[in-house]
Amino acid sequence: MIISEERGDRPIGDPRNPGSTASALCPFCPGNEAETLPEIAAVRAPNSEPDSPGWRVRTVPNKYPALRPDAAPRDARGPLFRRQPAAGHHEVIVEGDAHTRSVSELQTDTMREVVGMYRDRLQSLAQINGLRSAVIIKNVGESAGASLEHSHSQLIATPVVPPLLASELDANRAASAELGKCAWCAVIREEQSQGERVVAVGEFLVAVCPWASRFPYETWILPLAHESHYEATSDDVLDELARFLPRIVSAIEVALSRPPYNYVIQSAPFPIESLDFYHWSLAVFPRVTRVAGYEQATGLYINPVAPESAAAKLRA
Repeated sequence: MIISEERGDRPIGDPRNPGSTASALCPFCPGNEAETLPEIAAVRAPNSEPDSPGWRVRTVPNKYPALRPDAAPRDARGPLFRRQPAAGHHEVIVEGDAHTRSVSELQTDTMREVVGMYRDRLQSLAQINGLRSAVIIKNVGESAGASLEHSHSQLIATPVVPPLLASELDANRAASAELGKCAWCAVIREEQSQGERVVAVGEFLVAVCPWASRFPYETWILPLAHESHYEATSDDVLDELARFLPRIVSAIEVALSRPPYNYVIQSAPFPIESLDFYHWSLAVFPRVTRVAGYEQATGLYINPVAPESAAAKLRA
């Protein structure tokens, strides 16, 4: 559990007016660089200065972070109520200088710079002592958790491996040991063989609505070759991802009338050493149902759309 009172101060748009963050007021639009913290990294035009116009993709510290590298130690509260500093890194990756809402609206060249920035930032954070894991998340739409409209993602790096990732690693390690080979590789080959849950397949990537999906139209993009760390991904894979991801998101938007959505890039923990039982993934979650009391009480999800039906609709 992360307790961050600073997050409560972040701006929230008007859900009745999703276009309320006009470019003139948007802190992520060119000309408004002073509205963000000083940039960490950027893809820029030659001779343009940091924190000025001329960038195409820009990474800045989150102004309202869930975690921060200078988090102060906290007093212990005894064996029952343990706590530690909320130390870590929380960054925002601004995806293009145009005021767009979704990655489906980005030019392929810009999308390539975005997915390359994801890799660069993960590589940099992996070198920082004390960090164990990082996740990249994207929220589009008020009900998906977006507080600003301009297309952007967030990267959160933690000194611990998050519980969900830890449980996935344990499950994949056990399944791979039982099979005698990588369980993810086996699943990918089986999905391609059956075909009914495959949305699209390329030279390096496959998109599937996974078996026993938690949410309607949940779609996962996976590397066809064995890759455990996104930050070790080759340029060829990123070139295809830059074309693949907007295509998948666009299919979801057409099929479901532009729903709010999240996507998550889950990668193996630091350091960057290949694991033989895990694949990185990019999972897209359209927000067409709500997590209600039963899901919160049990961790079991009720999905009203079979993944086979979802994949067929997205293929169409």
